[in-house]
Amino acid sequence: MQMALLQCATRCGDFAGNLDHLEECLRGQPDDVLYLLPPNALCGVELGSLAQASALPGAQSQALQQLAARFPQKHLLVPFQKRWGKEQRFCCAQLKRGQFHEIPLTTLSSPAGLAVGGLAVEGKHLGLVLGCQAVPREDPLADFTCQAFAGKNLDALCFFAAFAWSPGLQACLESRYAAFAKTLGVPLFAVAAVGGEDGSVFHGQSLAMTSQGRLSARARAFQEELLRLDAKGAQAKPAASPAPLEALWLAMVRGTADFVQHSGLSKVFVGLSGGLDSALVLTVAAHALGPEQVYAVLMPSPYTSQASKEDAAALVRNLGVQSLTLPITPLMQTLQQYLEPTLQAFPAQRGDVTWENLQARLRGLLLSTLANRAQALVLNTSNKSEAAMGYSTLYGDTIGALAVIGDLTKTQVYAVAHWYRSHFPKEQEIPLRILEKAPSAELAPNQKDSDSLPEYSVLDPVLEALLAGSAPTSEGECSLQKRLFAAEFKRRQEPLALMLSTRAFGSVYRLPVTARFRPPVLA
Repeated sequence: MQMALLQCATRCGDFAGNLDHLEECLRGQPDDVLYLLPPNALCGVELGSLAQASALPGAQSQALQQLAARFPQKHLLVPFQKRWGKEQRFCCAQLKRGQFHEIPLTTLSSPAGLAVGGLAVEGKHLGLVLGCQAVPREDPLADFTCQAFAGKNLDALCFFAAFAWSPGLQACLESRYAAFAKTLGVPLFAVAAVGGEDGSVFHGQSLAMTSQGRLSARARAFQEELLRLDAKGAQAKPAASPAPLEALWLAMVRGTADFVQHSGLSKVFVGLSGGLDSALVLTVAAHALGPEQVYAVLMPSPYTSQASKEDAAALVRNLGVQSLTLPITPLMQTLQQYLEPTLQAFPAQRGDVTWENLQARLRGLLLSTLANRAQALVLNTSNKSEAAMGYSTLYGDTIGALAVIGDLTKTQVYAVAHWYRSHFPKEQEIPLRILEKAPSAELAPNQKDSDSLPEYSVLDPVLEALLAGSAPTSEGECSLQKRLFAAEFKRRQEPLALMLSTRAFGSVYRLPVTARFRPPVLA
C-alpha cells in the first residue's frame, strides 16, 4: 500500500476556498495511493467560538461530500472534530469511490485533543491517532496512546497532528513518534498542518518512521508539500529540520504572510524608526509579502537622531520597499500649544511623560490613517520585553493588527537579526549600526531604554524565569515582577501577537488586571 502525506495549509472557516485548494494540491496525482490529510483540513484548526455555530457540522459534512465527489478515484483520510464543547467528539472521514463514511475516534484526552481509532485498508490494519490542541509532552499521554493499541496487531500507525509551533516542538514530537513506533513495533506516518491561523503558526514537517523508531522521511518546515513515500515508507532524502533561529524566522515570515492574506488584504504599513525592532518587522514583512506590498513610514521628531534617519533610509533601499516620510514636529508644536492651557490645571508629577506619549500617539494616528485610506494593515513593532514591563504607549506604539515580534524578547530580536545578516545577501541586509547602537525610543533628548529598564541582557533572563513560574530571588526581581503584573491592563489592549513561544501573552500567559498582588517571599 502506497501512502502520501498531504501537508497543506487551510484558511479558517473557508470551506469553499479550502476545497479549491485541496483540488489544486491533488490534481494530477496518482489514484493508487492512500492520502493522509491534516486535521480539520476543510474548516481550519482554531475555530474558537465559531465551533459552536449550529451550521458548522452540516457545512463540514457537505464539504466532505463535495471533496469525495471531486475525486471519485482518490482514497483520502481526513480527521475532523465533529462536536466541540464539553462533549468533544472526533472522527476520521474515509473518502473513497466518490463516497465518505465516518470512522468514530475514541477521545483519550480532551485538553490535548487526543483521540484514537482503527481502520482496515487493503487487508492492512491502521491505527489512527488525532492530536489537534495541545502537544502530548507528558508521559501519561504517550502511555495512553500505546495502551490503546496494545495487542491490536497493527500494520502501521497514522498520526494526524495540528499543534501550533513553538521552539523545540518538532524534537519533542519526533521523540514521541519514535517511542510509539518502537513500543508498538510498527511503522508510523505523521501528517501535520502547516500555515498561520491568527496568531498560531503550524510548521508542518510531516514524517515517516520505521518500526525501530528511525526517521525515514520528513517534509519541509513551514511550507506546503505532498510527501510521497515509497513502498518502505521512505523518501530519498528527508528535509533537514531548521536550526532554532532559522525556525523563528520562518515562523514569523509564514505567520505574517498568512495573517495578512487571510484577512483579505495585501498591503501593510510599518512605522520605521531606525531602531532594531521596526527594522526586523519591516524585513519580515518584505520577505513575507514582497517589497512592493510594504510601506515604511518614517516619522522623525526633533529628537530623532541623524543616524536613525540614515539607518532607516539605508534599510528601505536594501529591502526595496516603498517609503513615506511624515515629520511629526509641526503636529507636536500645534498640539502642545493647543493643550498647554488646559494641562496647566493638572500639575505635572515626577516622571511625567505626557509629551513623550503624545509623540507615540501621533505616529499611531498617522499610521492608522494611512492604513484606512490604503486598505492595508499596520504591523506592530513592539517586543515581548517591552510588553512585559509596560514600556509602551497605549494608542501609540501599541497600535496595529498584528505584533510580528510581540512574543520575542529583545534578546531574541537581536539574535534573529544577527542570524538574518549572516544568511541573506548583503543587498538585503539590516545595517550593522542598527544592531550596535543603544536601544532608544528617541522621545526625549539622549533618551535610552536603559533609563527606564534594566539592560536587556539582565531583564530578559529574569523575565523568562518569571513567566515560567519561578519566584523572584532578589529585590530587583521583585520589582520586575510588580511591573509585569501592573502592565497587564496594557497587554489586554495590545494587538494579537504571533505566538513564538510556549508562554505568549494573551493566549497562554494571562493575569487578572485588577487583582491585588503581593510578591512571594524571596526564594
